[in-house]
Amino acid sequence: MRTTERRSRAAQERRDARFAEVARLREQGLSLKAIAQTIGIERRTVRRWLKAGHAPTWRHADRGTSILDPYKAWLEERWQSGCNNAAALWRELRDRGFPGQYTVVRDWATQRRRQDPPAEPKQGPGKPALGRTSEPPTPRRAVRLLTSEPDKLGDDDRRFVTALLERSPTIATAVDLTRRFAAMVKEQVASALNCWLQQAETSALASFAAGLRRDEDALRAALTEPWSNGQVEGQVNRLKVIKREMYGRAGFEVLRCRVLAHA
Repeated sequence: MRTTERRSRAAQERRDARFAEVARLREQGLSLKAIAQTIGIERRTVRRWLKAGHAPTWRHADRGTSILDPYKAWLEERWQSGCNNAAALWRELRDRGFPGQYTVVRDWATQRRRQDPPAEPKQGPGKPALGRTSEPPTPRRAVRLLTSEPDKLGDDDRRFVTALLERSPTIATAVDLTRRFAAMVKEQVASALNCWLQQAETSALASFAAGLRRDEDALRAALTEPWSNGQVEGQVNRLKVIKREMYGRAGFEVLRCRVLAHA
């Protein structure tokens, strides 16, 4: 018998002995709280053991089996047909009664992808391909791709952005408005603000546009005035970094010396 097996058996014997003592004390009429204090375990543990009628038995699952095994033939068939998206496969599996989590299917898809490239899915007429990637981009990465200059993207990323904009007019409008707003702020073109706000208020950026409307005076000032509080914000950030280096424990005089020394 291996050392790990001996330890596991010894631990189980100790749990069984504790349960026997719990059952004996319960037969004597002791309350759950009294039993827990006597044995040295939690009251909810006593309640759970008595309800089960035995001590817990913890066994490691057979590493050669997987909850996914009954569905692997179906998964392979879907994979070969061109459905290589782990999230889509998991949703379909869930409809077929699969009880596992998305990560189980994701790990299977990752391993399957290493074996050979996934089949190219068939494209419908007039639908550009989104490009074959290991996983769909995260929302954060998709936003970065959509707001980047097209000529600064790689070929695959550029194809993905082009296809996505063609497939979703809503996203295309939001991206166009975002790029125009960035250019308006960068070039300080206040005359374009009214037109931009009117268009944004009827788009997916409506809540953002509403916030700008509430602070429109400050926004117009930012687009017309040469002043900026960037220097102030930079100094505040530098002060916070210095305070953080001293774990917030420095008094004013020490902090003053540190700030001046860094100047």
